[in-house]
Amino acid sequence: MGLCLYDQLTAGRTDKAAVAREWITYFKEHFLFRDEAGNIVSMATYYDPDIKYVNGDRNTFLTGGCTAAVMAAWYLLPLDPELARELYEATITELGLREDRYSLWRALPKITLYTISYQLALCLAIEFGDQPVVNRLRKICEVFSEPRHFGDGLFGFFYHLGEAHPRGFQSANMMVAEVITKRAGYMTQTHVPDQR
Repeated sequence: MGLCLYDQLTAGRTDKAAVAREWITYFKEHFLFRDEAGNIVSMATYYDPDIKYVNGDRNTFLTGGCTAAVMAAWYLLPLDPELARELYEATITELGLREDRYSLWRALPKITLYTISYQLALCLAIEFGDQPVVNRLRKICEVFSEPRHFGDGLFGFFYHLGEAHPRGFQSANMMVAEVITKRAGYMTQTHVPDQR
C-alpha cells in the first residue's frame, strides 16, 4: 500500500511498486494452493526456497488453510484487486460466513484464534460491497470488540479490557471498518492513478 501511495505522490516519476508486483507472481506460484477447479484451498505462511519447504500447504503439520489469506488480501488490494478478492472469497468460504445455517457457537473457537482475520474480512467485505457478509461479520466483531462511546463524544473499541481509552492495533482495525463504511471501494479507488 505504501509503495502505491509513494508512486502516486511522485506523480508517476517512480515505480517503487514494481517490486511488489514481481513478488505477487512469486506469491501465486509458491504460496497459493488450488484444487482441480482452480479454487484457492490453502495459503502458505512460510516458504524456504533453499530447502523447498512450504509451511501451510495441505501436506505440512501446520495447515495454512485460507483463514490467513484475508491478511494477504488486505495488502494485495491496491496492486491486484482481483487476487485480493479471490483470497477474500476463499477466506469467507473457509469461515463458513455464507452458510445459511451459520452457527456462531460452532465458530467461536475459530473466532478466538483468528480475531484479526475476522476484522480484516469485515474491512474487505465493506470494500467489496458484500453486504450480507458485512452484516454477519459486524455482529460477530461487535461481540468481542466492545464498541462504545467515551469521553466527550468520542468512539472506540475496547475489547473488554476495562480501560478508559481504546488502544492497540485491533482497535485500529475496527476503526478502519468504521471509516471505509462510508464508501465501498475506498481502498481500491484510492490507489488507482488519477482517482485520489
